[in-house]
Amino acid sequence: MVTSFNCYVLGDSYDTFSINIYNEKSGRYIVLDNIKYDLNTFKVGNIKDFICHSIGVSIICKMKFWKINIKKKEINVSTEEDIVQKLHGEEMELEEPFEVYFQDELGNKNFIASNIHIIVQPPSPITIGKRKKVKIERQEEDKDVKLSYTPRQRGIGGTMFLTTEGDRVGNYEGIDLNSPDICSREQTIQKLVKKIYKAGFLLVRSPPMSGKTSLGQLLEQHLVKDSDIRVIRISCLWMGNPSGSWTYEEEFQRLMGITWEKFHEECFHIKTIFIIDGVQMLYVPSGEPMSASRHNGNVFWETIKRCQQVGNLFIVAFAAYGYKGAWDYSSTTCTIDVSPFAISSENMWGIEDVRFTKDEYKDYFLRFCRTHLGKIKDENDVKYLQKYVYNTTDGHPGLVAFFMNNIKNHFFPQLKYDDTLTFERIFLYLKSYRFMNAVNNGFRGYLHMQNLTLEEEQLCDRRRWGSTVRPTIPPQDFKSFLRSTFTKMNAETIRNSYSVGKDRRPLERAWQIEFYRAATQVLPPDAFISPDVGTHWGSKGYLDFFVHDGWNWAIEDICKEWAIIDIRCPDLRSDEPEYSDRHWINVYFQENWKSVIIDDKDEKVEVELTGEYS
Repeated sequence: MVTSFNCYVLGDSYDTFSINIYNEKSGRYIVLDNIKYDLNTFKVGNIKDFICHSIGVSIICKMKFWKINIKKKEINVSTEEDIVQKLHGEEMELEEPFEVYFQDELGNKNFIASNIHIIVQPPSPITIGKRKKVKIERQEEDKDVKLSYTPRQRGIGGTMFLTTEGDRVGNYEGIDLNSPDICSREQTIQKLVKKIYKAGFLLVRSPPMSGKTSLGQLLEQHLVKDSDIRVIRISCLWMGNPSGSWTYEEEFQRLMGITWEKFHEECFHIKTIFIIDGVQMLYVPSGEPMSASRHNGNVFWETIKRCQQVGNLFIVAFAAYGYKGAWDYSSTTCTIDVSPFAISSENMWGIEDVRFTKDEYKDYFLRFCRTHLGKIKDENDVKYLQKYVYNTTDGHPGLVAFFMNNIKNHFFPQLKYDDTLTFERIFLYLKSYRFMNAVNNGFRGYLHMQNLTLEEEQLCDRRRWGSTVRPTIPPQDFKSFLRSTFTKMNAETIRNSYSVGKDRRPLERAWQIEFYRAATQVLPPDAFISPDVGTHWGSKGYLDFFVHDGWNWAIEDICKEWAIIDIRCPDLRSDEPEYSDRHWINVYFQENWKSVIIDDKDEKVEVELTGEYS
């Protein structure tokens, strides 16, 4: 639901602006100039900043705001006395919260949305003058008020670049700040702001799709509320193709209308926080001098020292690292360019700093579920999914968003006809070949090897698991799968494992790793065995493996107490288990781990460990 307040500016052109208040389950908020404000922190002064930018006057000019409630055609005033006497206007203080003046109107069913609710009185005489027009070349500012610096422009990031961002489906380049499922990430933002002010220059490095661009957007949204700070955000992607012939200084002037040098000089007059994304495009190729910086980016890197000397300029730069040449995404090589400046650890953030805090993740997850996954009716299913996605993604924003969007997109057509969505259905999808294929094709945070020959695939398989053997006839039931897997296990590997306890017996992890290796040789290539699944379906223990794509087998591997699979040594004293379920199985390793006895409720079978590493 949206409540709209109309703001009327006195002057030659009598401009009218709308202040829209959005009422969502997550709370009420206002969006002005693509900046999102919570209603409880939104001040009258924020409206002033918005109007000044819109009509082309300085934010330092004096304006008066009056609360009224009258039809537009009845306004015929020009002085403060007229506003008070004829319109019964109540003067609004700039530092007061907006909702203080409109408590009665908010949520009132009799609220008249077509009326004028705020009248703005510019300084007398009214000299709004001509409006600023944003073109490729910046026109001269309004001559009535002369600023000593270039203010934020009307484009994204406070630049002259007129476009939108974060609203293209599936590209994961930034976020739509108006989306109801956006988490403001206040914990990380507060920590980041504190770090910027302390360091002067901060380089944030993490792989693609780890949340850098969105963090820059949220940082801008947080800082721009302070009218005493000039906040400018630019992305090197706005400047041109990574492998193009453009230069940093030329493109900065195109985006801002002033030179890079002039921008520096203006920082003596206004505290400036400069946010720049994609600076890996300005790196120096490995082994080259600084003058060889891509796109003449050395002028940017030389600014680092200035940030530490000039107290009014602060820079936070975001850079991707990982595969291929950092400056050229189309490169077929895997050469990694490095930053040309020796940056200390005090001036750097890494991937661990960028990821969600647990509170931020919870906020984002619950917002997303309320907006897109309302068909999950069982609260326990929501909790299971929340825990599972966090444990699987480790809280990395891009990967979390990738998981949640794929869940939404996969089940959306089905939910038109189904009443409920359960965690079990989502879990089976996340363990399916279809989702794994979506990860391979859609997630950019790792090197995606494509078009491997059969020989290369076999070589990778052998390098990872020691064998390329795949079954011609896969197991058709759980017992045959279990016996075949133990047959493929290598006794010498377990016997000589360094993963041992104080009693020199192999630790649980030693069994798990070898079991996983052997299981990959038992299952066909298109079936996934997922390790470290967690506690699901009411399991008393921790599920170590899950096999999907037709089998749906859950396996629990615990050494010291019985469970679904209880691996025991014959010389360990223990009570005989009470078989309360036909799937609970005991496995007894024999001397030197050469064979095992698989004991279930129905029978005992001895299986030799004959697996080999080729």
